[in-house]
Amino acid sequence: MDDLFNNNIELVYRVSKLYKGPKDDIVQAGLMGLFEASKTYDKNKGKFETYAISLINYNIKSELRKYREFKLNTKIFKIIKYIENNDFKLEDIKKKFNVSEKMLLDAINYKCIAIFDETFFVKEDTFNEIISYLDGIYKKIIIYRFKYNMFIKDISKLLNLRPQIVSKRIKRALNKLFELIK
Repeated sequence: MDDLFNNNIELVYRVSKLYKGPKDDIVQAGLMGLFEASKTYDKNKGKFETYAISLINYNIKSELRKYREFKLNTKIFKIIKYIENNDFKLEDIKKKFNVSEKMLLDAINYKCIAIFDETFFVKEDTFNEIISYLDGIYKKIIIYRFKYNMFIKDISKLLNLRPQIVSKRIKRALNKLFELIK
């Protein structure tokens, strides 16, 4: 196992050159993929390099999902900054910024996605304020997805639901938040 890992480290550097983003994180994710490949490789299933590349790519892509870029218009950005720096009631945001319902939903959606991202910090109270309007399965799904940054497929396994159902419930939960603050 150690030989497979040590002899193929260069493979990680070759694959990592194909990706844009924080290089240290990309290489680290690739090394984790290589390590996993070296632990689980079965000689009867083909070349190690082919197997390792698939796991390296998977781990790098998973890491890069954390660095998704969003295009925000100025008003949404101002709403997000306001949410981060002030105590607020969601009803007041709509009035203060004179925004459409869709724009407010976009800001809430973006804020939920970015709440625990390394580049955007938000008070836990803000997150709790947002999800306090939800109950039951919707609240659980939003917490798993946005607070714990879980992937939809992992949430679906945890809750014994199909990924499509989890995705629809995320959208419904965000729409429910919107309806509550109309």
